[in-house]
Amino acid sequence: MKVEPKLSEKREALDIEGFHLVSQNEFANIYWIEEYKAALCVIRTEFIPFDAFQEIFLKAGELSCLRKAQKFIFDKRNLRAFHQPSMEWYFLYWKKEMLSLGLRVHRKILPQGNWFDLAVKTCREELERRPEAAFLKNLDIQYRQNIKEALES
Repeated sequence: MKVEPKLSEKREALDIEGFHLVSQNEFANIYWIEEYKAALCVIRTEFIPFDAFQEIFLKAGELSCLRKAQKFIFDKRNLRAFHQPSMEWYFLYWKKEMLSLGLRVHRKILPQGNWFDLAVKTCREELERRPEAAFLKNLDIQYRQNIKEALES
């Protein structure tokens, strides 16, 4: 099913064919982009409750496994709240599970503003010091400005 991107995504999606909506709820849309073998999770709201966050990423994980994704893109530009327990679960549980399934390339698109960048950087540094996070060094994690850059990197 071809999707019509929402207005904030429309400008950059115009040049990217093949976005297919696979899952959607009030908090996020999950797309598959066959040409890039990429799963894309676009957050639609300013905040996501922890249970909903886990549900979204479990669905994204199923898609990534089923389609043998080579790249996962997390577009969180709409977020206005940083939730550390969600980030810890995402980094230490979900990414480890995805790595065990062969997905090691992750691209992230952060909200504008230094406060979010600083919160992510601080939490990530703290998490990377934990022994259970040793697997993170096997991941290719990069931050990009938009979906097109994330797909092409």
